[in-house]
Amino acid sequence: MSYPTLIRPATMDNVRLFHRQKPKFNPEKFDSHGINNITIMIRLYKFFSAMNDRQKMVEKDALMTELFSDQRTISKCQVGRILEAVVQYRLSFQQNTNRTNGPINKMYWRWTHRLEIVYGMECFMIQTWLCDWIKLNGEKITIEVIEEELEVFRDMDNSEEKELFEVMDDKGLMRARNRRR
Repeated sequence: MSYPTLIRPATMDNVRLFHRQKPKFNPEKFDSHGINNITIMIRLYKFFSAMNDRQKMVEKDALMTELFSDQRTISKCQVGRILEAVVQYRLSFQQNTNRTNGPINKMYWRWTHRLEIVYGMECFMIQTWLCDWIKLNGEKITIEVIEEELEVFRDMDNSEEKELFEVMDDKGLMRARNRRR
Protein backbone atom coordinates (compact mmCIF):
# COMPACT_ATOMS: atom_id res chain seq x y z
CA MET A 1 0.00 0.00 0.00
CA SER A 2 1.23 3.46 -0.86
CA TYR A 3 0.90 6.06 1.88
CA PRO A 4 0.60 9.81 1.46
CA THR A 5 3.71 11.73 2.47
CA LEU A 6 3.49 14.91 4.48
CA ILE A 7 6.10 17.43 3.38
CA ARG A 8 8.06 18.57 6.41
CA PRO A 9 11.22 20.69 6.64
CA ALA A 10 14.60 18.95 6.90
CA THR A 11 15.94 21.60 9.28
CA MET A 12 14.41 23.74 12.00
CA ASP A 13 16.16 26.45 14.02
CA ASN A 14 19.46 25.49 12.28
CA VAL A 15 19.10 21.90 13.53
CA ARG A 16 19.02 18.96 11.09
CA LEU A 17 15.92 16.86 11.82
CA PHE A 18 16.52 13.12 11.88
CA HIS A 19 12.99 11.74 11.94
CA ARG A 20 12.19 8.61 9.98
CA GLN A 21 10.03 8.97 6.87
CA LYS A 22 9.53 5.22 7.11
CA PRO A 23 9.40 4.20 10.79
CA LYS A 24 11.58 1.30 11.85
CA PHE A 25 9.42 -1.50 13.23
CA ASN A 26 8.56 -5.14 12.56
CA PRO A 27 4.98 -5.20 11.23
CA GLU A 28 4.62 -8.87 12.15
CA LYS A 29 5.40 -8.28 15.83
CA PHE A 30 4.13 -4.71 16.34
CA ASP A 31 0.37 -4.50 16.97
CA SER A 32 -0.15 -1.25 15.10
CA HIS A 33 -3.91 -1.26 15.73
CA GLY A 34 -3.70 -2.15 19.41
CA ILE A 35 -5.29 0.29 21.82
CA ASN A 36 -2.06 0.69 23.81
CA ASN A 37 0.04 1.58 20.78
CA ILE A 38 -2.58 4.00 19.41
CA THR A 39 -2.84 5.61 22.86
CA ILE A 40 0.94 5.96 23.09
CA MET A 41 1.22 7.50 19.62
CA ILE A 42 -1.59 10.02 20.14
CA ARG A 43 -0.43 11.09 23.60
CA LEU A 44 3.23 11.43 22.56
CA TYR A 45 2.14 13.36 19.48
CA LYS A 46 0.09 15.77 21.62
CA PHE A 47 2.86 16.11 24.21
CA PHE A 48 5.67 16.85 21.76
CA SER A 49 3.46 19.10 19.59
CA ALA A 50 2.78 21.33 22.61
CA MET A 51 6.32 21.24 24.00
CA ASN A 52 8.72 24.18 24.10
CA ASP A 53 11.39 24.01 21.35
CA ARG A 54 14.20 24.56 23.85
CA GLN A 55 13.41 21.44 25.87
CA LYS A 56 15.79 18.67 24.81
CA MET A 57 15.08 15.82 27.25
CA VAL A 58 12.56 14.40 29.70
CA GLU A 59 12.95 12.01 32.59
CA LYS A 60 11.30 8.70 31.69
CA ASP A 61 9.40 8.31 34.97
CA ALA A 62 8.12 11.91 34.82
CA LEU A 63 6.85 11.42 31.26
CA MET A 64 5.20 8.12 32.13
CA THR A 65 3.48 9.70 35.14
CA GLU A 66 2.32 12.74 33.18
CA LEU A 67 1.03 10.91 30.11
CA PHE A 68 0.20 7.36 31.13
CA SER A 69 -0.65 7.30 34.85
CA ASP A 70 -4.22 6.28 33.94
CA GLN A 71 -2.99 3.47 31.65
CA ARG A 72 -1.44 0.76 33.82
CA THR A 73 -0.89 -1.58 30.86
CA ILE A 74 1.48 0.82 29.08
CA SER A 75 5.16 0.35 29.93
CA LYS A 76 8.29 2.49 29.49
CA CYS A 77 9.59 -0.19 27.15
CA GLN A 78 6.58 0.21 24.81
CA VAL A 79 6.91 3.99 24.83
CA GLY A 80 10.66 3.77 24.21
CA ARG A 81 10.19 1.38 21.27
CA ILE A 82 7.77 3.77 19.61
CA LEU A 83 10.03 6.77 20.21
CA GLU A 84 13.04 4.93 18.80
CA ALA A 85 11.00 3.85 15.76
CA VAL A 86 10.47 7.48 14.73
CA VAL A 87 13.98 8.96 15.10
CA GLN A 88 17.31 7.80 13.69
CA TYR A 89 19.32 7.71 16.89
CA ARG A 90 19.16 6.33 20.44
CA LEU A 91 17.05 8.43 22.75
CA SER A 92 17.99 6.88 26.09
CA PHE A 93 20.67 7.82 28.56
CA GLN A 94 21.25 7.54 32.28
CA GLN A 95 22.28 10.36 34.57
CA ASN A 96 23.90 9.58 37.91
CA THR A 97 23.20 12.23 40.47
CA ASN A 98 25.41 12.13 43.55
CA ARG A 99 23.59 13.00 46.71
CA THR A 100 24.77 12.83 50.29
CA ASN A 101 23.04 9.49 50.80
CA GLY A 102 24.38 7.91 47.62
CA PRO A 103 23.98 8.16 43.85
CA ILE A 104 20.59 8.21 42.22
CA ASN A 105 20.19 6.93 38.69
CA LYS A 106 17.68 8.75 36.52
CA MET A 107 16.83 7.55 33.04
CA TYR A 108 16.03 10.11 30.34
CA TRP A 109 14.83 10.31 26.77
CA ARG A 110 16.57 13.10 24.86
CA TRP A 111 16.31 14.44 21.33
CA THR A 112 17.88 17.07 19.11
CA HIS A 113 14.63 18.91 18.29
CA ARG A 114 11.09 18.05 19.39
CA LEU A 115 9.85 18.26 15.79
CA GLU A 116 11.86 15.14 14.97
CA ILE A 117 9.48 13.22 17.19
CA VAL A 118 6.38 15.12 16.00
CA TYR A 119 7.13 14.53 12.31
CA GLY A 120 8.28 10.97 12.92
CA MET A 121 5.11 10.23 14.88
CA GLU A 122 3.00 11.63 12.03
CA CYS A 123 4.72 9.27 9.58
CA PHE A 124 4.34 6.34 11.99
CA MET A 125 0.61 6.93 12.50
CA ILE A 126 0.02 7.33 8.75
CA GLN A 127 1.89 4.12 7.92
CA THR A 128 0.26 2.03 10.64
CA TRP A 129 -3.33 2.88 11.57
CA LEU A 130 -4.35 6.45 10.61
CA CYS A 131 -5.23 5.65 6.98
CA ASP A 132 -7.41 2.74 8.14
CA TRP A 133 -9.14 5.11 10.58
CA ILE A 134 -9.82 7.64 7.82
CA LYS A 135 -11.24 4.88 5.55
CA LEU A 136 -13.47 3.62 8.38
CA ASN A 137 -14.90 7.14 8.60
CA GLY A 138 -15.83 6.94 4.92
CA GLU A 139 -13.38 9.63 3.85
CA LYS A 140 -10.84 9.65 1.07
CA ILE A 141 -7.20 9.56 2.19
CA THR A 142 -5.76 12.94 1.26
CA ILE A 143 -3.13 15.18 2.81
CA GLU A 144 -5.85 17.62 3.87
CA VAL A 145 -7.88 14.93 5.67
CA ILE A 146 -4.73 13.63 7.39
CA GLU A 147 -3.80 17.16 8.51
CA GLU A 148 -7.34 17.62 9.92
CA GLU A 149 -7.12 14.35 11.88
CA LEU A 150 -3.70 15.30 13.25
CA GLU A 151 -5.10 18.66 14.36
CA VAL A 152 -7.94 16.87 16.16
CA PHE A 153 -5.39 14.68 17.99
CA ARG A 154 -3.30 17.72 18.98
CA ASP A 155 -6.25 19.68 20.34
CA MET A 156 -8.39 17.06 22.09
CA ASP A 157 -8.72 16.78 25.87
CA ASN A 158 -9.00 13.61 27.98
CA SER A 159 -12.78 13.26 27.67
CA GLU A 160 -12.59 13.68 23.88
CA GLU A 161 -9.79 11.10 23.77
CA LYS A 162 -11.95 8.60 25.65
CA GLU A 163 -14.83 9.21 23.23
CA LEU A 164 -12.46 8.80 20.27
CA PHE A 165 -11.26 5.41 21.52
CA GLU A 166 -14.85 4.25 22.04
CA VAL A 167 -15.71 5.26 18.46
CA MET A 168 -12.55 3.58 17.14
CA ASP A 169 -13.53 0.39 18.92
CA ASP A 170 -17.15 0.61 17.72
CA LYS A 171 -16.02 1.10 14.11
CA GLY A 172 -13.63 -1.84 14.36
CA LEU A 173 -10.28 -0.07 14.02
CA MET A 174 -8.69 -2.45 16.52
CA ARG A 175 -9.73 -5.36 14.26
CA ALA A 176 -8.65 -3.62 11.01
CA ARG A 177 -5.08 -4.89 11.31
CA ASN A 178 -6.28 -8.48 11.03
CA ARG A 179 -8.24 -7.66 7.87
CA ARG A 180 -5.14 -6.09 6.23
CA ARG A 181 -3.03 -9.24 6.55
